[in-house]
Amino acid sequence: MAVGFEKFGITILEGYGLSEASPILTVNRAERPKIGSVGPAIPGVTIRIDGSGENGVGEILASGENIMAGYFGKEEETKKVLVDGWLRTGDLGWIDSDGHLHIVSG
Repeated sequence: MAVGFEKFGITILEGYGLSEASPILTVNRAERPKIGSVGPAIPGVTIRIDGSGENGVGEILASGENIMAGYFGKEEETKKVLVDGWLRTGDLGWIDSDGHLHIVSG
């Protein structure tokens, strides 16, 4: 989709986040965007892939000061998504050699 917009001189900078991460984790930078990725982690955020197979695809985990403390009044739900300081997003992806995150549809 971003390729179509660039034909008209419009740059699309894709990113990724969720409300549990206040709300952004990664974003492409204007100086070096990578179409098809959602960019590298923003400053202060660490992204890693858990349970990756041969193709490098696994669950996206995030850590940083912007990650929520937990779901209000929902201790059991919080324990499922916050494990050892990492937010288990439930989303699948992989990280390329430039540190850009790629989301994979389930």
